[in-house]
Amino acid sequence: MVDQFRRLLEILEKSSIIIFEENPHLFKENTAFTALLLQGLVHSPNKTYFLEIIKNLIDNLINIQDQIEGYFIEKHANYSEPSALVSALAGIALIDSMDFVSVSIQKQILDSLKKIYDFLISQEIDKGYYRKSFGFNFSIVNSNVSIALFMTLYYKITKKEELLNKINDFIDILNYCTLKNGALPYGIYGQKYFVPSIYYHALTLNHLIRINLLFNSKKLSNYLKFYLDWIKSCYDSNGIRWEKSGFLFSTYLNQTYCFILAINKVLSLAGRDNIFYEILKKNIHKGILFRCDKTPRIIKRISIGIHVGLNSSKSIKIKFMNNFLLILYSLLLKFNIKAKPRIYKINPIFKYLGIHSRVSPPISNSLDYMTTIESYCYIALAYDLSTRTIF
Repeated sequence: MVDQFRRLLEILEKSSIIIFEENPHLFKENTAFTALLLQGLVHSPNKTYFLEIIKNLIDNLINIQDQIEGYFIEKHANYSEPSALVSALAGIALIDSMDFVSVSIQKQILDSLKKIYDFLISQEIDKGYYRKSFGFNFSIVNSNVSIALFMTLYYKITKKEELLNKINDFIDILNYCTLKNGALPYGIYGQKYFVPSIYYHALTLNHLIRINLLFNSKKLSNYLKFYLDWIKSCYDSNGIRWEKSGFLFSTYLNQTYCFILAINKVLSLAGRDNIFYEILKKNIHKGILFRCDKTPRIIKRISIGIHVGLNSSKSIKIKFMNNFLLILYSLLLKFNIKAKPRIYKINPIFKYLGIHSRVSPPISNSLDYMTTIESYCYIALAYDLSTRTIF
C-alpha cells in the first residue's frame, strides 16, 4: 500500500530543494524561508542527502541575525522589521539542527540562541505575552506559542529554571487565547483579532503538541483535548469547512490541510486524510502548492464569504463590510488563478480600503513558495516525531 503521507513529503521536499537552488537569495535574507526549510530538512527521513544544504542554511541564519540585539528581521511585501515570531522560528530550527554540525559551529549556535533568548525576553509585554514584531504591537497566539516552543527546546539544552517559568506562564494564559467553542484565534482576548482561524488553530496546535511531548503538562494535555475537538469539527468528507473561520487573511490557505495531516500523523488519529490528499493533489502544480484552496465552487465560496464575515467581528457594521470583502475575495481567488510563483507586493485594493497591510492577502491565487516550504516543514517534522519512541 502506498504511504500517501510519505509520498506528499517527497513531493514537497523535492520542490522545496528546487526553490532553494533556484532562489538562493531568499535563503540569505528571509528568516522564515530559511528557518522552515532547515527545520524540514533536519527532520526528513532523507536528511543524510541534504547535509551540505543544512550547513548552508545554518550559516545563513547565523549571518542574518543582528549580532548586537539578537533579533531576526521579518520580511514582507509591506514591511521589514525585527520580529519575536521569526526570531523564535530561527531559534527552533537552530536547536533542531545542532546534531548536524561540528563542535565549533555548535558553539556559534549556542551563542546565537542566547542572543535570541535575551531578545525574546525584552519583547515580553506581560507574563506569557510577547510583542509579535516592532511594527505589529500585538501579542498573537501563534507568535506566543512559537516562543514557548523555543523556550521548551532551549530548556532541554540549558536546564535553566527561568525557562520552565516562561513555559508555565504561557500555559497559564491559554484560557485567554481560547474561544468558548475551543477554537484558537489569531489574537488574544480583548483584541480585534480575537476571531477563529482554522489555519492558525492547526498551526498553533502543531506547536502545542510538540511542547507537550517535551514538557508533559497535565494542564496543557487538557487544553489539547479541547483544541482537537474543535479542529475535528472543521472538516468533513468534502474537505475543510472554511466557513467556520473568521479571519480573512487565513481563509483557504493550503498549509491548513498539511497542518491537520501532521497532527493526525503525530497522534495516530483517524481523520479525513484521503480527501485531504485528493484536494492537495488538485492544488499542486509541478510540485508547488497554490497559496489557496482552488476546490470550493462559486456558490460555496459565496456561502463561505458570508459566514467568515459574520464570524469576523462583534461589530454589525464591520460584519457587513467583511461579508462584502470576503465574497469578493473568495471569487477573486476562484477566477484569478496564476500558475506561476507569487510576487510579493502590496495589495492595491486592500491598501485603498485602508485595511491593515499586515493582514491583507493577495487578490490572486498563485503558486507560492512559502506555502510549499511551510507545508513541507510540518509534514517532515510530523513524520519524524511519529517514528520516535522517545521525544
